[in-house]
Amino acid sequence: MATPAELLVLFRQDVDDEDGGVGGADFLWSDDEFYRYLDRGHKAFVRITHILKTATVTALTDLVVTADDPIVTPDSNILHATRAKLVLGTRPLDIIPFEELDMGFLTNDYGLHVASNWELITGTPRFLITNWDESVWRLAPIPIVSDTLKLIATYLPTVDITEASKDDTPAVSVLDDQMIMLDYAKYLAYRKQDADVYDITLSDAFLASFKRDANDRKIELKLKRHQSQPVRYGGIPLN
Repeated sequence: MATPAELLVLFRQDVDDEDGGVGGADFLWSDDEFYRYLDRGHKAFVRITHILKTATVTALTDLVVTADDPIVTPDSNILHATRAKLVLGTRPLDIIPFEELDMGFLTNDYGLHVASNWELITGTPRFLITNWDESVWRLAPIPIVSDTLKLIATYLPTVDITEASKDDTPAVSVLDDQMIMLDYAKYLAYRKQDADVYDITLSDAFLASFKRDANDRKIELKLKRHQSQPVRYGGIPLN
């Protein structure tokens, strides 16, 4: 585990940029530039791996449900909901694309009589549609009482890596993962429009390394999270 300030030291060692002269004026990359690069690497790594998963950050995971309104608005940092349950409900909602409701094949499997006008049905929500719009989700049926929808979800880092947060541990705290993020920072560093550092070949090599290692980490996490997955009739996973 390293702070951004400690990762900056490692970065300068790796790219042979340790002699900044008086006041750091001779560094090839400023501290601020590095923190911007690392912040982008932090977010890119999380987008690929979905490594950050929480059920406790209520600012992200508790969504307001309003009676007679099927729309719920997730926080912009939410990447993917893996579980959704109404506080007043007895079972989790099924998270599905709206195309499946349109096809109507869920009628028997889920015990809901899906008609061509399913968008108008009211009652206790059974489904959470997360591909309704880029920024909003939809409940079906339309809720008849106000409630709170509690999520378990993967999410993006909520704190940017900057000079101000350089001594704070980032959301991705495992050192091996941070080393992958450093490759992304180096990819951006060598694309800086400066004759002294611009190197597209080296930049591309660091990007390829980042993508390979981040995707390997994604597979590793997926195996850990889904070692066994009970299935009910119809081939629909229970969790």
